Amino acid sequence: HLRAFLLSQEMTDVMMRSADFIQELGDDLGARFRLACEFMAYDLEDAFSASTDALSRCGFFPYAELAYEFDAFQTLLLQGSFKSTRDSMRRMLDVCLTSVVYLLDLKDEDEARKWVASEVKTTMVTGNIRYLKKHPDVAALDERFKFTENLHTLYGSLSNYCHSRGVEFSTGIRKGSQMDFNGIIMRGFNANECRKVMEEFVAVVGQLAILLVIQNIGLLAPVDKDAKWGLSGPISGFF
Repeated sequence: HLRAFLLSQEMTDVMMRSADFIQELGDDLGARFRLACEFMAYDLEDAFSASTDALSRCGFFPYAELAYEFDAFQTLLLQGSFKSTRDSMRRMLDVCLTSVVYLLDLKDEDEARKWVASEVKTTMVTGNIRYLKKHPDVAALDERFKFTENLHTLYGSLSNYCHSRGVEFSTGIRKGSQMDFNGIIMRGFNANECRKVMEEFVAVVGQLAILLVIQNIGLLAPVDKDAKWGLSGPISGFF
């Protein structure tokens, strides 16, 4: 009961300070972070193709899982659980990359359905990137922007926090100023670490957006959905 009481008091303070910091951040990072959050909250649902083929492969699982991970990320960030935010961001990349490989017909449709049903293991990111490179649009992106190399590097940087890679990536060093009260560690707010997580999140959402465009190139063409379809528009596949 003492732990629950102390942590509830501490958590309220940390969350309010985190929210104020993010809301009041007026530089370029603040603007890009808020734009990335808006993309995840409002555009993600519309990005996945709603074609019969796409739905038969993965259904709505990728979108739903990404939405849950985004929700978890926001909570963890406000709580000051900075290391744990990397788990959510890494899973966002993993889910999106895996689903895009299946949706691009780069792997067997039956295996896609088994992946959604948890009947097969998820291919490791290096393997999925190897499949992704077979797509001609990805080859062009790699030639001009080193897309898959940057994607793999970002995933690896997040993995450093998810595995036991020494002090610099440890839970302790990623917390804010802290105080030990009868064995209960009270965390503070760490502005520098919060900024770092925000920068990483912007990078992750940028990669997600590119992956979604690769699997549904029509997203690059702006469409007035109301004028074109009225109240009977497609459930997704267009911005």
